[in-house]
Formats: sequence, structure tokens, C-alpha cells
Amino acid sequence: MKRRVLAVPLGNFQHERGLQIINEDTLQRVLQIAKAEQAGIPVDFAHASFESKDAQTAGLLLADSLKAEPDGLYGELEWTKEAEAMIREKKFRYLSPVFTFSPEESKDGKLYIEKLVSLGLTNHPNIPAMKPLFNQLEMEEKMDELLTRLKEFLGLPDDAGNSELSESLFTRLGEVESLQKDLAALKEAAGLPIEISTVEVAAAIEKNANRLQQEEGRPTVEEWQTLKVELAEIKQRDLEAKVNSAIAEGKILPAQKEWAVSYAVSDPQGFGSFLVNSRPMVQMGELVEIAKKGNGKFPLSETQEKINKLLGISRKVFESFNQ
Repeated sequence: MKRRVLAVPLGNFQHERGLQIINEDTLQRVLQIAKAEQAGIPVDFAHASFESKDAQTAGLLLADSLKAEPDGLYGELEWTKEAEAMIREKKFRYLSPVFTFSPEESKDGKLYIEKLVSLGLTNHPNIPAMKPLFNQLEMEEKMDELLTRLKEFLGLPDDAGNSELSESLFTRLGEVESLQKDLAALKEAAGLPIEISTVEVAAAIEKNANRLQQEEGRPTVEEWQTLKVELAEIKQRDLEAKVNSAIAEGKILPAQKEWAVSYAVSDPQGFGSFLVNSRPMVQMGELVEIAKKGNGKFPLSETQEKINKLLGISRKVFESFNQ
């Protein structure tokens, strides 16, 4: 299994033989030698290859994959199954690079690094800046999962490269941005606030679907104006329906219809709150009982009697004004 790892970090690190100076020049020197030899950098368990030539191999750092980055030298490391299992079980946590130094150029306690000889799987690296392998492995797997999901979403094959993935992703993002702009323009043309629901917009578009499908997929100026009028009509009918419903429920008097429609148009949210908090002005259904009998007098309902009593109106006075 190939995994991207930090092989050599940037910085100055103390060694028993002196101070290891790892700067950009060092990285370029190590990189050039590794690529020139083309053999790859061997990885063993706990530097066992120094004690035995037959030491078990843990992996190989591929020379062609090496690349100098702002924080160090990275490359693709091809792990053996045994090594990867041990990393997952956290039996080995770090890589420890082994270098050769130039005696002639190493001066004043500073070591001049020439070559990256090998890497050892260990729990005590000679460079404390090395990153925990388990964390790198976990991060790599999460990235692999994300890339797989992205490829599925974009309809790309599993073997699609990063360049193909990036191109497809930017294309899709461009399409989304274009759609957002078109939707915003549609709402603006219809005279609707940007945060409004798209239900009314969708209704008008569905009604005019065939007419709005132009060669470039966008409506003309005349069609924008027609769409704007139709959306306004839909909105007006919806408001009038709400007002008529409120009249039927007794929350608004018929004589107040013009005022109610004007209120609903100017402040839909305020009008909605008004309806929610309003109670019927009359007991719906009682008007049927208030009909003249043969003697020309109105019968009193129980509700009217209570009102008269509270107001101090006698039956005689009430009947004198309700002949």
C-alpha cells in the first residue's frame, strides 16, 4: 500500500555527532542524489539493517515520488502488509531518517548532510520533528474516502487522476455559481426579495416551461417582463384569497376588504401576524337567527341579551332601534 509520508523535515536537529542542518539546500541535495540513483530509499524495522543484511524490510520510499515542500521532503512510501499492520496497532510510531555526512564540509559542530541512506520504523526517532505515522495514515485514508466520494458524485471513474478530478470539480462549481446567479436574476426580475421561497417562481416557470427554453437556455427581455406580471398576479390572487378567508371567518368585515388587501400587499408578514392574533368579530352562524318574526320584532339571542345587560340597554330601547 502506497502512502505519502514526510521523510525529511526542515530544521536544525541535534545529533550525537553534531548539529544536523536541514535547510532548502540540504533537501535539494538529498533529492538530486536519490533521483539520480533511482533505487529508492529502503525502510526497515528499528534500523535492523545496520545489524544484519538480512533484516526484514518494512517498505520502500519511491525515488521518483520525492518532492521538496515548505516543511520538508515528502514522498510515496510503499509499505509491506506487516509494517502497515504494526503502524495501525501503534507498535511503531515514527520514521527515523539515516544520513551520510561529508567530513570535509562538516565544521564547527555542524553536520553537512549529503545523502538519505535509509529510514527506520522506530518509537525514538533521531529527529523529534517527525510526524506520527498513525496520524498520517489516518489522514491519508480520510482523504482517499473523500476523493472516492467526490469521483462518484462527479461521475468519474475510480482511476481518474487529480487533474481530471480538479477540472471536473471546478466545472461543476462553475455550473452551481451560474445557477445561483440565474436564480437571483429571476427573483430580481420578478420583484421578489432574494430570500423568498421559490414556490411562486417555480409555478410561473412550469407554466411557461416550453416558452422559456431558449437556445442558450435563458429567457428574453420580453419573457422576463411577462414572467414578472404573472408572478405578481399569482401573488395578488394569493393575498386576496387570504383576505376572503379572513372575511368568511369573521376576522375582517366585508367593508374592510380594500384596507386588508392593501395591508397584505404592503406588509405580508405583519398581515399574517394580524390574522393569527385576531378573533372573529361576530359569532359566525348567529346572524341566521336574527330575522324578523310576524310581529315585526327581532328575537334576542343569548349573546345579545348579555351585551344589552352589560351596557344597561333595556329590551324596549333595543327593540325601538331594531324594528
